[in-house]
Amino acid sequence: MVSKSEFAETIQEYLLAKYPEIEETYYKLIRKNNVELYGIVVKDYSSNISPVIYIDNFYEQILNGVPLEHVCGQIGAFFEDSRQPQTDLSWFTDIKKIKEMLTVKLISQKGNQQFLSDVPHFEYGDLAGIYQVDLGRNFTEAGASITVKNEHMKLWNISAEQLHQYAMQNMESKEFMIGSMADIFRNNFLGTGAFEKNDSDLPDPQMYVLTSADMRNGASGILNSNLLQSFSEKLGSDLVILPSSIHEVILLPDRSQDYNELIEMVTDINQREVEPEDRLSNNVYSYDSKEKVLCQGAEKKPMQIKICNIDQKLEQNSVLGKLRSHQSSLHKPDKDIQVKEHSQHQTER
Repeated sequence: MVSKSEFAETIQEYLLAKYPEIEETYYKLIRKNNVELYGIVVKDYSSNISPVIYIDNFYEQILNGVPLEHVCGQIGAFFEDSRQPQTDLSWFTDIKKIKEMLTVKLISQKGNQQFLSDVPHFEYGDLAGIYQVDLGRNFTEAGASITVKNEHMKLWNISAEQLHQYAMQNMESKEFMIGSMADIFRNNFLGTGAFEKNDSDLPDPQMYVLTSADMRNGASGILNSNLLQSFSEKLGSDLVILPSSIHEVILLPDRSQDYNELIEMVTDINQREVEPEDRLSNNVYSYDSKEKVLCQGAEKKPMQIKICNIDQKLEQNSVLGKLRSHQSSLHKPDKDIQVKEHSQHQTER
């Protein structure tokens, strides 16, 4: 049986032979939300944007008996669709141009520690917020983004606090929408055989979906307290929040539900229905409209944003870090030296 690394080498050889405009390819492990994916980065002589071809699903096809020639054809088509002309990316080095494109994506802290060690982020209860540069549809019809990494902060010469401020300001004006789950099913599935016209077959009319206008990373809408407060007042109730995925959450009026049962339900659905890369959390959250605060779990523990200083986290287990911690009451730490450096850009789809 061919190994994944051998399959990757075969694909690289195929691409280099079929497309003489490819300068080089390399195979790497890429950490994303809840998963580690293997990707082939393709450098094209005619472009300064390198698409990443994730091979895990293609490898599964090989294991299931799909002919190699057919899989190679799919990968070639994907590469052709992903190619971009030479693009002026000088704007990416200018934080004044980047700051209005910054957004937040919510993921789970659990299982993402290695991923989070390489990206600036904030903790929010058991969730984590990472920052992205939203490229919109400038590169692909489906939309694309670049996850902000530690190296980008050095490139822009900004602090974690500044980065967070820019992104959260944009989140206040980001367009989100809340719709009835019943209406969504009625509009999208009736007539396809999934449901009869009897409304008793539809979801509870008091289940609502919160997502973004483009339906990407819409769970971050729970960061907008004004949105939650307004909807809570509309329902005349506090809110129960079920994390459907990183793209949306389900809102319910709080009627003293059994939170432990809800947590079991969310965990079961995540395992059976949601792809690992799209899972947000197995927990359940609530919004207290009186205190205007988001809470976590059955114990309804208030959640607060904690901006993480990556440099400090990396030092925690070092001798230098322990010395600085021990002497912090006697000496103020020196300011971090920020160094600008160039970065290769890869778009995420």
